[in-house]
Amino acid sequence: MLDARRADAAMLIYRELTAHQATADYAWLKLAQCHRLLGQQAEAAAALDQVQQPTRLPPGEFDLQRGLCAVDRGDYAAALRFLESARQAQPRSLE
Repeated sequence: MLDARRADAAMLIYRELTAHQATADYAWLKLAQCHRLLGQQAEAAAALDQVQQPTRLPPGEFDLQRGLCAVDRGDYAAALRFLESARQAQPRSLE
């Protein structure tokens, strides 16, 4: 659904997945992405704050979302730091 830019529909699924320990961190990460796509920067940052173990996520994904949130709020120094970390974790990523 995110690929189809249907963030509102995807959010319903990810919200349910936050209740399960095995999927919670990934669901919070994806909720942050949904909020960003909908222009809800504060909610995106709050969702990222819920991630308990970023190391269990795909390499670079947490820093990518943190970097994009920093861009949204105009904190380009922090954005550069996070995005560079994401690039190092996944040098072939097109994002």
